[in-house]
Amino acid sequence: AESALQALAPYFPQMGKSWNQNAPLPGGDIDCATFSQWLATLRPQFPWLPQALLERLANAYGTRIQLLLEQCNSLKDLGVHFGAGLYQREVEFLVREEWARSADDILWRRSKLGLHFNAEQRAQLEGFVQALLAAPISCETPCEAPCEMPHDTSHSTAASAVHDSLLRAG
Repeated sequence: AESALQALAPYFPQMGKSWNQNAPLPGGDIDCATFSQWLATLRPQFPWLPQALLERLANAYGTRIQLLLEQCNSLKDLGVHFGAGLYQREVEFLVREEWARSADDILWRRSKLGLHFNAEQRAQLEGFVQALLAAPISCETPCEAPCEMPHDTSHSTAASAVHDSLLRAG
């Protein structure tokens, strides 16, 4: 990607110099010497989280796990369990922060959890994702710059209905 940008530079003189060669990827700003050491620092922060789930989330999101699990104090705070350790909170995070747009996007492109989902679980997840996408955009924090986006901190009616039906089915 860096070489492609260099090739485009003559056509975009306002383009700044490369800055990302040594920049960590989102979530990669781990202060510890090793991933294992960093992972050990997470256990006291999230003692309620099963170890396998903590490891999967830490591997998938790095330091962004803090944003994902913000204000969660129990497994119940993660919401509906769709299967294979995928919870509502992570789905909402992926839609909001990583622009996931379908169950397949989450199950195959952002993880390989699709290997552990059956057709019914996939369909329930797809319904929930589509309900989230139909909702007004929800911002966790106010925009710093002027913003044209509708701000709604509540769940949409459609997402709430899907959420409630999944809780009744679960």
